Amino acid sequence: MLYLKGLRRKVRGFSRKAIRPLIFLLKRAGIHPTVITLFSLPFAVLSFYFFSKGMLREGGIIFLLGSFWDMVDGELARAAGLVSKKGGFIDSTMDRLFEFLVYLGIYIHLKDPGIRTVLFMLLFTSFMVSYLRARAEGIGKECSIGTFDRVIRVLFLGIGVILFPGHLKIILIVMLFGTLVTVFERFFYVVFRPG
Repeated sequence: MLYLKGLRRKVRGFSRKAIRPLIFLLKRAGIHPTVITLFSLPFAVLSFYFFSKGMLREGGIIFLLGSFWDMVDGELARAAGLVSKKGGFIDSTMDRLFEFLVYLGIYIHLKDPGIRTVLFMLLFTSFMVSYLRARAEGIGKECSIGTFDRVIRVLFLGIGVILFPGHLKIILIVMLFGTLVTVFERFFYVVFRPG
């Protein structure tokens, strides 16, 4: 678990450095971050299509590409001084829609009732991870901790199905365990953290 936390920090740090030239160009061109946020929607639809057809590698590639633009919008908002509650609301909504479409596509592809149940539970715990952060912020507490946050889930699923498409069931089970741990991490962090 500690390894995943370190990996998340390294990935975020590297990614922010790598996309600086792109952020500079988008900012100079006057592209609004919300445009980038909405640009990820076609990737969500394509991911849904490929996953539903059992084309896991293709779905994983499109999923990672769409998630890349989801990272860009936040960095662009910060660089352009356009961070806003409304922008954050739109971004979070699109994130949940993207995640739902990806899982729905995988659900259609899967035939085993047992692993479909695992996927349904994964969808719930993934949404709970985001919900707990939002509710914590609603009561004035910052809560971005957790082993399997969205960054790790995206990388684990995307890279997992690209490299090991025949092991989708194992990927989903590990993701369920990781997100369940993250739900408890965030819950207890908010409940028992002083203040």
